[in-house]
Amino acid sequence: MKQRIQGMVMGILLTVIVLGTTTVAFAASQTISVTYGINVIVNGIRQTFTDDMRPFQSGGRVFLPVRGIAEALGAEVSWDAATSTVHITGGGGGAPTTQPAPAPQPPVQQPAPAPTAQRLLTAAPIFEHGHLWEAPLGVYMLGNHYAEALVTNAAMTNNGWSHHNLNGQFNTLTGVLGRIDGRGGSHVSTIRFIGDGTEIASFNVDRDFRPTDITVDVSGVSILRIEINIRLQPAENGVHIAFANAMIR
Repeated sequence: MKQRIQGMVMGILLTVIVLGTTTVAFAASQTISVTYGINVIVNGIRQTFTDDMRPFQSGGRVFLPVRGIAEALGAEVSWDAATSTVHITGGGGGAPTTQPAPAPQPPVQQPAPAPTAQRLLTAAPIFEHGHLWEAPLGVYMLGNHYAEALVTNAAMTNNGWSHHNLNGQFNTLTGVLGRIDGRGGSHVSTIRFIGDGTEIASFNVDRDFRPTDITVDVSGVSILRIEINIRLQPAENGVHIAFANAMIR
């Protein structure tokens, strides 16, 4: 909608738009063409104005009421007639301030979950052996029964061994080493753990040895060899030993 407004100069514009009043005095006149129907949105809220403070467009420019806009932003507006000055105080609502994006944070390194322990004879079953096998009924050591145990048959030989393919996937072998009840001579027996041809651990067991938890580092080992050596002497057997509850992770 276009309307003709007679006798409006910039002093009138300032007074009408800033103070919202129509009682003004001026020394000159000018005719301008204006268009109303300007929508004003402040911080997402559409503003409404009285007829004497309506925004308009003229000469390619948009004129907005200072008081209405400032108050919408929470500021106070005052007019100093002596100096023809508009004072705008406070506010600060303004357009939402764009906050700088937070600096990217380096990803938090989560510790790798601890590998789950598995039965040695399940994860790496015997694929070759010489008189070393899992005792079918388990063994007793110091009166306690161990259902899973590697043993050798000293009646057949004084040495027993088994091979297990670890394929370099495991780090630790654990188990219980002890003397089998009722099978103890006076001579020390030995269990050896050999990784890819190199001995990585060995333990001696005598007749007074008590079941003991042992740990063997098998990091990077591909083929693990377990040997049990029972030292036989004339007319007397060595200590019969067992490696029980063997777990690998």
